[in-house]
Amino acid sequence: CFDGEGQQAWDVTMVHGSLAGQPLPIDDDYLFAYAGGVVTRVEGASGKELARIDTGHPLGAGPVLFGSKVLLTGSDGTLYLSDPPSSSN
Repeated sequence: CFDGEGQQAWDVTMVHGSLAGQPLPIDDDYLFAYAGGVVTRVEGASGKELARIDTGHPLGAGPVLFGSKVLLTGSDGTLYLSDPPSSSN
């Protein structure tokens, strides 16, 4: 992750595989959607995984905020609506 000045802020291993699309900034964190179906909430300051959900479906695009929900696109084009991952998931 790079900050607004192009300096590396943190570096983590993508343990859930390849990303399905661009991360979504949400509050001070990011949501990452992985092609294998996992969605994680990552602390923006450190890159630490705060929470995750496993959709059980391969994903084909990054997450999109839809009101208070997260819209996810399956690799087959199916749309899924989910609560964002939180520490209570």
